[in-house]
Amino acid sequence: MRSICYFLNTDWYFDLHWLERARYAQCHGYQVHVISDFKDNDILKKMLDLGFICHQLNVKPQSINPFIFFWVFFRSCLTLQRINPDIIHAATIKPCIYAGLYAFLMRKKLVLSIVGLGRIFTDQSATFYLIRKVVIPFYKVLLKNKKS
Repeated sequence: MRSICYFLNTDWYFDLHWLERARYAQCHGYQVHVISDFKDNDILKKMLDLGFICHQLNVKPQSINPFIFFWVFFRSCLTLQRINPDIIHAATIKPCIYAGLYAFLMRKKLVLSIVGLGRIFTDQSATFYLIRKVVIPFYKVLLKNKKS
């Protein structure tokens, strides 16, 4: 069976904006995996009742700690390797970077949904200026993936 993995920061964001896409994929023969930070038990139950396979990963969208970033990247790679999806669909900055790097290295099909700008692109502090200088080249590399 073909599989697709949706990777997002938060459960509520997936439920609000990506649920119908996932259901569409499921109706067309895809096994649906969702990697997210499931904090709302009602949303998790809803996903499981729909037949989605849910994987808990605490992405910490507000954290700028590089150690946490690399730890979550490592854990996301292990999760993606275990799932071995045919297609990865990532949304928001961190999941796009995590999944994008994994897909680039493993030659996986990838859909990147770069939504909104987030603090990295709107905050004018020196910290976020430096982070922006790292994120933009990452996006450029990820978008060179011939399977994205």
